[in-house]
Amino acid sequence: MNSEAVASDLPLPLVFAAKNHSDSVRFNSSSGGAFQAFASYVISHGGIVYGCEFDENLRATHIRCETLEEVERCMGSKYSQSAMKNVIPCITEDIENGRFVMFTGTPCQVDAVRKTCGTKVCTVDIVCHGVPSPLLFQMHLKFLEAKLQDPIVKYEHRPKNKGWGHHERIWTAKGSSFQDTRLSESWKRLFYDNRMLRPSCYECPYATTERSSDITIADYWGIDNTELAGFNDDLGTSVVIANSAYGYALLHECDLELQPTSMQDVLPKNPMLVRPSRYSGERDEVWQYLFRNGYEAMLRKYHFYPSTVRRFGWNVKTALRRISN
Repeated sequence: MNSEAVASDLPLPLVFAAKNHSDSVRFNSSSGGAFQAFASYVISHGGIVYGCEFDENLRATHIRCETLEEVERCMGSKYSQSAMKNVIPCITEDIENGRFVMFTGTPCQVDAVRKTCGTKVCTVDIVCHGVPSPLLFQMHLKFLEAKLQDPIVKYEHRPKNKGWGHHERIWTAKGSSFQDTRLSESWKRLFYDNRMLRPSCYECPYATTERSSDITIADYWGIDNTELAGFNDDLGTSVVIANSAYGYALLHECDLELQPTSMQDVLPKNPMLVRPSRYSGERDEVWQYLFRNGYEAMLRKYHFYPSTVRRFGWNVKTALRRISN
């Protein structure tokens, strides 16, 4: 597909709920499998996909994909900043060689690619919550390994074995897995506290509906509160936003079930479409405590790794809220 050949007077952006037609793909995706659908189309047309995988050291890293097997390594969420390495020079070379190229990443990464490589690359960004540093995530992995006395060989931020949600799962070299424990949930608690994100994330200029990407993707959190509640089967539904005529045309070439929706319905549970992440309390205090006292002490101090008693209390409160609702 030639992006320059697509012309339209569509009232962009246009917003859709989307599900990959393959339940297997959706099960192995964080939300509705939209990324895999785009990537599959590009690969089947002789193109190149750039996405983010966990490398052998569980560092989030962008890679160049020529096969669907390589694309599969990029499926699923990574909640730390990815290393771009030599991606932009590789994209430039692929474009010069006449290859169809798609790049996926955070909005700031997409903007860097777009400004460097121009409009000949198809760009897909995410509704980004903000990113912790890769060093912090490596500290976390070392903390887990020390607790479990076993190397961590696989980390899943958003597996679907317990439905569409956020239930982090870790795998060790001895074949053990841990999920929904205070240990395995500690990174999620740290992440959503928001004080451990990169400083630039709190002033992100890309947290807006005016995107430089062709397509934006996210989870359709809150779909049950819209007219599309019946579209949700708990296997994951994506929000896909066509920001350009090219993006709109690509959506309709891919193996996706699409239902029109509105920005108004999407925004309540995806606020980072219009504003950066915020935090309460003292951010510097947490970081200072980390470097003075170590990672585990910081987790305990700020309740990212709560005591057994505290976690039990939280679980009771959650259960009571569900009953009352």
